[in-house]
This record gives sequence, structure tokens and C-alpha cells, in this order.
Amino acid sequence: MPPSVKTVHSECRHITRSIPDPEKPCFVISCNRGEIANDTLRAAKEIMHPHVFTAVMHTVGDGQYGYCDQAEYRICIGPDSFSEEQRKTGRAKTPYMDMPILFTAFGNIRKHAERLFGKDNFRIGVHPGYGMLSEDAEFARQVVEEGFIWIGPNHNTQALMGPKDSARDLATKSGLQCVPGIGDIKTLEDAVAAHKKMISDSPELTDRRFRLKNVSGGGGRGQIIFQGAADLPGKFAAVQEISRTLGWSSHFVMELNIEISRHYELQLFRELVFFGRECTLMRSSQKEIEESLTPEGLRQHDPAAAAELQKMIAAAPKLAQLCGLDSVSTLECIYDEQSQKLYFLEMNTRIQVEHPVSNAITGVDLLRSQIMHAFGAPVEMAQNDVECRGHAIEARITNLDPYDPNYGPMGGKKITKYNPPERTDRIRHYGYLHAGNTLTSFDPMFAKVVGRGKDRMEAIEALFRGMSEFTIEGESFRHNIPHQLFVISHPKFINHTYNSETMTEIRKLFLEKFTPFFDERFGKENRYKSAIVAEAVNQFYGHHFH
Repeated sequence: MPPSVKTVHSECRHITRSIPDPEKPCFVISCNRGEIANDTLRAAKEIMHPHVFTAVMHTVGDGQYGYCDQAEYRICIGPDSFSEEQRKTGRAKTPYMDMPILFTAFGNIRKHAERLFGKDNFRIGVHPGYGMLSEDAEFARQVVEEGFIWIGPNHNTQALMGPKDSARDLATKSGLQCVPGIGDIKTLEDAVAAHKKMISDSPELTDRRFRLKNVSGGGGRGQIIFQGAADLPGKFAAVQEISRTLGWSSHFVMELNIEISRHYELQLFRELVFFGRECTLMRSSQKEIEESLTPEGLRQHDPAAAAELQKMIAAAPKLAQLCGLDSVSTLECIYDEQSQKLYFLEMNTRIQVEHPVSNAITGVDLLRSQIMHAFGAPVEMAQNDVECRGHAIEARITNLDPYDPNYGPMGGKKITKYNPPERTDRIRHYGYLHAGNTLTSFDPMFAKVVGRGKDRMEAIEALFRGMSEFTIEGESFRHNIPHQLFVISHPKFINHTYNSETMTEIRKLFLEKFTPFFDERFGKENRYKSAIVAEAVNQFYGHHFH
């Protein structure tokens, strides 16, 4: 890859050429919700040739959001969630995951397109977003079989890379280094035998902890950590129960638990690697802060990790070839600070929440390119054309209360004021709410703020300014901007010396030191007023961000 360029640019570079047959209109259906639905409609509308119509599926509760009014066609697919009785009859948890309902809605869009343009004189693509059915290989297969275009990795790629055991096998064949582990565990006896074999093969692991993961798991769900053979039976029963509750098969992978680590990921578009992102700062296995990552930038403070990242980048295209990747995906990796090794964990066969970080540093729009490529636009960018310009950092904004030790969710609260930061060349806001909306309980994340600059410090300052300008108010409404401002101002974040232990340390400092400091000087009634919190954070740390 060419060296980093110390300038900032907008997302105007092109991965693909134009969509062929520009006279044939395209319909883009978003069958997801919230921020990703909003951004999918935005990306589709920015495609000028051919003409693009947009359609959105929404539940009763989500019909209030502004992105539903952006689409030419909106279809209400049912209640926000189905009751336990309805699920027993075959309904999914929510209509967004109910295939019969979705395909009925897709069919209605097709009938309308036929009335407008005649049979076969149009194209319809389905974008699944992230979460929901985005990584369901069967859903992807049925979409194509029904004559629609699947906007995402094909069902064969999903079937290969979705299960964690087959993903490990293919990654190993590609030359990627995987976390020491064993797959194909279905019973307690299998788990005991796997643990015994790992200890026998590597005696130095005798006192280490291990992680048991459901092959279908994600977002930290469906996995447990255990210490030694005596701890395994109880923990295995617990992870089986979690898997049963989530509707997953009882099929697991056992891996060494990496204790002190950093979480890296590589952004792929087919065989192209768009550098990486660091997502180490998490809460309950959920990402909070994500920032751009390159071997060159990492080399300044950790040469060993930079060398490992470079090797992973070099091997990633072969994995993309072997699994037949034809869209956007992300390789999730973990860096073990003890062994100084970077391990492959899994491939996410979908667009990521944090993809705007990669957009910002490479000048591409991954979402728009993904849509265009699905409709036949050939890839024109080569790996040598992929360049990094500057640095970018994203903060997830949620309705979780940071002053609550348990970070309790605050869903169902009405928003009376919603003023996001102004969009500039250095600040981006991604969200879907407006004043008057009530936040539903699907997902605590309702916005993202991205700061970017010619270097990391400038990106931190831009992100700090963006969040300090973000005004959100409502009766009893809570948000995590105070905590996010506090995190990116912490010395370990500023100095880029954080790891998997750091968020716990920052959280403790926030609750024990900063909260009473803030309440005494600025008053409890101002806890969620971003500008006031920003000033308090500056005083607490002795910074001068603005």
C-alpha cells in the first residue's frame, strides 16, 4: 500500500465503474431499521445513473422516524415485536427477521415496479444492513432465488464464513494465524476432550483460561470463559442454555482466552483491503470507540503489532478468494499483548457499524459502492490505488445511562430536542432521530459521531468538538455522550496506550472521581448537557479541547 498522505478528503473516490444499462431503473429495498436504514437510503439516492427508487420496511413503532419519509415506498410489516404466543406459531422475534413477511413486502414492490415499467424492465435489490438477517445465508439464498438482487456477500460465502469453525479452517488455509483452539464441539464430553488435548499439546496453557463460543454467536453473545476442567461442566451447561434461548444450535468452538489484548479488524471489499480499525474499547463485548488503523500508524508505538498487522493484510486477499467474497466484509482479529501475535477470529459478512471510519481515511463510500457493485458495476480500483489520508475516530452514541453503574438502558423515552453537530470536513454525524421521536427498544445505539484530521490528535479534537456540540434532550432521556467525551480525553487514549483492560479502568475513574467532581461544580441537573460536560472533562483532565 502507498504511504499515508497527510491530507483529508471526502468520500468521493470510486471503487467501481458505473452500473451497466443505465436506462433500466433500480429499486433498493432496506429491510433494516435505524441508522443503517437511514444511511442505506442516503447511499442509494446518491447513485444518479440509472434512476434509483428506494423502499423501506418498517414496524409500527419505527414508522415515526424520518428515514421512512425519505423513501418513495414505505411498507409497514407489523408490530415492533411478536408475542410469545405468536412465536410459538412460527413468527420470528420481530418482523425484520420474519422471512414470509419480508418476501410478501418485496413482492408488493415488484408488482408496483411492473405496473410502472413492465415485467423485467427494472432491477430490485435488497439491502439487509447489519444485525437482523444480514448474515443469514438462507435468507440471502432465497432473495436471489425469488429474482431479487442480494446487496451483500453471496450465500455461499456466508455459509462458509458464518460458522466460526469452518471460518477458522478456511482462514488457516489462507495463511492467517488463528487463535489456538478446536472446533466441532457438540457435547460436554467433546468439550472435556478438546480441553484435555489443548493442554496436552501445549502444557504452557495449563493455567490459562479458555473461551467456549457458539459457532453462530456474535456481539459477545453465546460464549463463556472457564478456568480448568473442573469449571467446564457448569459453564458448558450455561452456554448451552444461552444458545437454546437465542435459537442457535448446540455447536461450539473452544479457544484460548486472550487476557490482555487489542481488537483489530480489516475492511475488505472483495479482494481489496481498505486498511483496518481498532475497536479495543468495549463495554460488555459491545464496541464503544473505533479508530482507523494502519501498519504505518501502529509502527510508531508498537512495531511488533505493526508487523503482525502487515502480515494479516497480506494474507487477507487469499481468504477473500477462497471464500468467494463478492461484496463488503470485515476480518475480526485479536492481538495478544503477551505473545505479541495477531490472531484471526471471524469474518463478518456484512457492512459494519464502524465502516464510516474507513470511508473517512480512504475517501471511498463503502455502502454506496456495495450497492453499485451488487447491481453490476465492475470494480475498477486496484490495491495500489487504496491510500490512507489522515486519521478518523468514531464514537457510538447510545441511550444507556453512563452514571448508572450498570449502564442501564433507557428505551421508550421521548426526545424533545435533537441537534446533532454540523457536518464539516472533519465531523460526521450518522443518525436517524428528530425532536418528537420516541426511542424504541431494538438497539441502544441511535447515532454515531466521526471525527477526522490530518493526524490522530486532530481527529480526537474533532470528535471531542462534535460530541460537545451534540444536544439531546427529553424528559428522563439519558445518553452516553458524557462517558464518550471522558474516554477520548483519558491519557491512555490520548497516548494510544490502551488495551482490553483500559475501559474498566476508565469506567471506574468516571464513576468514582469524575461524577462527584461534576456534580459538585456543575450540578446534577446538567449531567447530560454535552457542552457543560465537555467543559468539565477539560477541567478534570487539564485539557483545552473545544
